[in-house]
This record gives sequence, C-alpha cells and structure tokens, in this order.
Amino acid sequence: MKPHTFFLLVGLISGLTFLVLTPPFQTPDEVNHFYRAYDMAQGNLLATKQDNRLGGFMPKSLIEAVNKNFDIRFEPYLRTSYKNISDQLRIKLTDTTKEFVDFPNTALYSPISYLPQAVFITIFKFLGFRPIMLLMLTRLMMLFLWLITVYNVIKMLPFFKWFFCFCALLPMSVFVNMSVSADVVTNILGFLWIGNVFSFAFSERKILAKNLIQLLVIALLFASAKYVYTPIVCLIFLIPIHKFPKIVFLDTRFKQFLFPVALVFVSLIVAFLGSRYATSITLSNANYNPSYVVASGIPTGVDMKAQITFLKSQPKKLLNVVSGGVAQIYLALQDSYIGTLGWLDVRIPESLIYLGYLSLFFILLFDNAAARFKIKFWQRMLMFLVGSLVFYLICFSQYLSWVPVGGSYSYGMQGRYFIIVMPLIFLGLIPTYLNQRLLLYFSLLASVLLLASSAKCLYNRYFFIPSKQTEITCNFESSFLDTYSGEVCCKTNHSNMIATRTTKILDEKVHSGKYACRLDRKNPRGAIFRLYNYVAGDTITSEVWTYGSGASLWFALNEYNDFHVSETNAVETDAKGWKKLKLTFVVDKKMENFIIKTYVESTETSYFDDFKITVHSAK
Repeated sequence: MKPHTFFLLVGLISGLTFLVLTPPFQTPDEVNHFYRAYDMAQGNLLATKQDNRLGGFMPKSLIEAVNKNFDIRFEPYLRTSYKNISDQLRIKLTDTTKEFVDFPNTALYSPISYLPQAVFITIFKFLGFRPIMLLMLTRLMMLFLWLITVYNVIKMLPFFKWFFCFCALLPMSVFVNMSVSADVVTNILGFLWIGNVFSFAFSERKILAKNLIQLLVIALLFASAKYVYTPIVCLIFLIPIHKFPKIVFLDTRFKQFLFPVALVFVSLIVAFLGSRYATSITLSNANYNPSYVVASGIPTGVDMKAQITFLKSQPKKLLNVVSGGVAQIYLALQDSYIGTLGWLDVRIPESLIYLGYLSLFFILLFDNAAARFKIKFWQRMLMFLVGSLVFYLICFSQYLSWVPVGGSYSYGMQGRYFIIVMPLIFLGLIPTYLNQRLLLYFSLLASVLLLASSAKCLYNRYFFIPSKQTEITCNFESSFLDTYSGEVCCKTNHSNMIATRTTKILDEKVHSGKYACRLDRKNPRGAIFRLYNYVAGDTITSEVWTYGSGASLWFALNEYNDFHVSETNAVETDAKGWKKLKLTFVVDKKMENFIIKTYVESTETSYFDDFKITVHSAK
C-alpha cells in the first residue's frame, strides 16, 4: 500500500471513530472555537467588544445545547451516555432570542482560521440542522477537508512520505483535526506549504508563474491564520535559487532571489499587523467585566500588554521564561504531542507514547525513498532552526496570554500546537541511512496500535460505565494523585469505582487503619462516589464515620438536576467520639437516567473514615 493510500484509509477509520467516541465540545476549547465560527456564520468577521467583554451574540437555544456538555469537562471520572447526547440532539435551534457569550481567546484569531467552519455551519444551518448536529457535521467536514489535503500533500512529497504519514496519524493529530478548532486550518495550510516547498526543493518539478501565485497565496493565508507559525514560510529558501523564474526588469544576479525574499517579507508584515490587532483588542483579567471574568477563562493577573512592557524592562527573561516552562512541563508536553486527548484528561498508556517516538525515529532512519535525494547539511539546519524558532514563539505566546505579569516561566503549552513543527525538528536532527523495510512496517503497525489504543481510551473516558455493585467500601487507605486534576483520589474494594476529591488524606484522626479524609471550609466537599445504572426501586444506603462538627452526608443527581437529600444527625457514636452518619435513598422512575452522587460535606474541619455504600436492587 502506498503512503497516501494508507493515510487516507487509516485516517478515515480512526477519525470517524474518534468523532463518534468524543462527546460534543470535548476537544480543547471546542466551545469557544464553535462560538467564534458560528458568529462568523452570522456575518460577523470579527468578534464583538462591549461592556469590557469580548465575544458575540448567540441564540439562547444554542447556548442551552452547549451548556449541557459542561459537566464532564475537567471531571475525569464522570461519564456520559449516548442517550444523553441523543437528548441534546432534540434541542431545536431558534434565533429569536440571543445572549452575549464570552470567547476572548478565540476572538484573537484571524477570520481565516474559521472560514471553512463558518461556511459549513451556514450550509447546515440553512438545511435546518439542530445545534449539536451543526457541531458534529462541521467536525465531519473538517475531518474530510484535512484528510483530502494531507492525502494530496503526502502524494506530492518526493521523500519522507511514510514519515509525514505517521506524523499526521498520531492520535493527537487525528483527534484535533476532526474538531472545529482553528488548529485544523493551521495544520492544513502548514502541511500544504511544507508539501509544496519540499516538492520543488527536492525533485525535478519546475516552478512556473502559476506556482509563484500558488505559493504566495498559501504563505499569506498561513501567516494570517496563526501569526507565530509565520517563520515556517522561510522554508522557501530550501528551493534552489535557479528554479525561480527570472524577473525581467532586473539585470542583477539577484533577479531570481527577489521572489522568495519578497514572499517572506510580505508574510511577516501580514503576521505583524495581525498580531498588533490581536494585542489591541485583548482584555486583561483586571479590565474584564467583573461579572463575567470567571466565565471568560482569563487567569488572574494576566495582562498581555503589561507582560510585554515587563519583558522590555527585563530582556534577559526572554529566553528563561520559555526554557523554564519547557523544563517544568516536559513530560506532559512529551505525552501530549503523541496523544493526550479530551480536555487533556484522556491518557494513552506511557508505553505507547514511547513506542510512538521510537517509530518516528525508525521511519526517519530507514526510509529508503530518501536515500535517492541529497539533503544538504545546511538544508537540514534550516529545517531545524525554523522548527525551533516556531517552537519558541509558541511557548512565548503562551507566556503572554496565560501567565500573570512577571511570572517565572511559560506554561499551558500542549502537544497539539506542534503538529506541523516537530516534523521539521525531527528532519533536522535525524539522518537517513539504509533501507530496513521490516522496521518501517513495525512503525506503521505502531501507528495503527496507537490509534486503536486511543479509541479505547476515549471510550473508557466518556462511555465506560462501572457495573452496579451491591456493596462499595472505602477506608481511605489506598490513595493516589490524579495528575490531570491535581486532586487526591482513593481506591475502593472495586477496581472500577473511585472516590474523588479526597484531597486531604491524613493520619491526624482515624476511625480505623492509618488514614482518614479531612474536609474544611477551604475544601468543603469530598469523597464523591458516582453511581450508574440504577433503576426505579433500587435502595441505596450510604454510611460514613465522622469526627468534628459541621459534617453532613449527601445524595444528589448530576445533569443539572436540583434534587438532593442530606443528613447531619448521627445514628451512632463510639468511645473515641466518632459519629456515624447514615442516609438511605430510593430511586424513582424519573431518576433512572441520571448519575447518582453520594458524598460528604463539612462547614468546619471534620474527618471522615470507613465510607460504605450498600445497594438493595429492585431487580
């Protein structure tokens, strides 16, 4: 099978699988990307700035559909179901009443980054599709657009076809490129640019006048889509100068050198003007409307303009803020380039992450097609330097956008930002040797394994429901740190049941064993158990031993249901002063489709130990 055919087949299967297994708005920032694209579909090329807010007006019905999916973000142990998504599909789209919504991060992007999404939303909206279907169908069309583009790019490349095929099929790449994110457009334009430059630089393909126009259009679109990626247009200098047509009105030896220089210069001007506009409309946390600053997602202390002023006064920090940031989050960045999916809470096994990097190395090292071409040392260095510069600019932009003024280092970088950057760095670092087809096939099988494992991880994260147990116990003895949320969780007597938000596990006061859970005013809620698959007539009893005042035991329902019951009176007190709280809950017909939560709360410092849930099933 040829590389482009392999890519199209595997990319289509895995892309459709990811699309089905990823609930609405569960790719990073997909809510704000969708709002920005929908706003453009309404005819607004630029976001609206009013009342110290940045965003646009959206139909209330659209906002209602979007809000139904907020529960499972940042909750790695909370699941949904296809029935829940089916219920969301019934929400109709009506434009009669609109409300202003905030999307200050995506408002800074160029309209180019959302043009395809806006066109697709306009078409599907005209055809009468409802809000969630608008999202899913736009996802589907963006996936097709990406697949077709990369298919043709791989076909066009003179060498390293399998390498680019593997890079494009990394789980993170497939996951991002089946979303409505602006990153899809950036990746499409980036691959188009690299493919065209390589095909002219390393093959016998001649540059005609129409090719100059084509290169200019791609470069300008790319520079305006995401400004920090603009140095990638410098790859045009990989093309031997004699391949460019001569400029008739010039008599100097530089007549063929004019076009690549002019192209890079104009691209940088476009990027500069775009970045100046983005800086001019951005709002700091302090200046944002106080009633909506939390919803905006702008961290406390962040002010892009003040951050730039700070760096001008301390230019030595220009390097340190990036190097320090990469050193701090190196492992997370390493994993997320291969694939950390969802809202960065769907993790692929670490062994497969290393398999991915090993496969990248093998493909580059033993791709026999590259042996037919002479890649000069300076050409490899240009790829490496361009890739490294863009890597730095991405990290630097995160420092400006997400770090409080004067912060020590940059953070917030994610692997999806480097989908078109890392291949350039790899190409610059790893030489090509003799053909070893066995290792090449090994790497391609690794690609399929990575994608299959990612699909399984997505299913387990969003749809795998733990079976109903008759008795669940947790004595807070076996705890672990959830690296995504930063919270301490505890294991129970069932491997698929976890107590979440047990942040303080201490040995200060215990009812049994060595440890107990402590809650206080700062952390008032914890030991949350989520129960699934319960039907009318099921009786659930929660029991927990408490020490201190202000303790209570709760039952509540998720999915925006206001129902809850609680108990504060003890049914038993032991000789050590520990009190036992007990609460019984009977499931009725209206509650069958909800996730039932049982947990503890405290208004004062209290200790909890020996949590027990007993179920008497109706069936």
